[in-house]
Amino acid sequence: MTSSVEMPDRFETPRLWLRRYRGGDADDLAVLKADPETMRWMWSGTCDRQHCVDAIASCMTDKYMRGLGFLALIDKATGEFVGECGIVHRDDITSIGYLIKRDHWGKGLAAEAVIPLLRHGFSALGRDAATSLLDG
Repeated sequence: MTSSVEMPDRFETPRLWLRRYRGGDADDLAVLKADPETMRWMWSGTCDRQHCVDAIASCMTDKYMRGLGFLALIDKATGEFVGECGIVHRDDITSIGYLIKRDHWGKGLAAEAVIPLLRHGFSALGRDAATSLLDG
């Protein structure tokens, strides 16, 4: 998939800002990805801080320019980092993925976060389908 459409700097939902990662987000992302319960169904398992630094750098230097990548989920009321959500494209399949901090599970944040990303994928990227892989 090639795209000349960049990932927007930020999306907004009623309760969340979805914004591009910044270099200073690595610590928050590392806490999220170090939680075994949160990462239980992820193929990679838990991740260390360096993995998070590398993932953010990949988004900032490559993926965002192609309209892809993960975004930080920020609670608008508190400014707290509550997870991530993004678009990936692999083997000609476009997918939406997300991780939510465990203390924010059950609040509908993932469902809220995927809506603007689906719109972006369908309109800006011209996709006609997206998948989300779930294990469990």
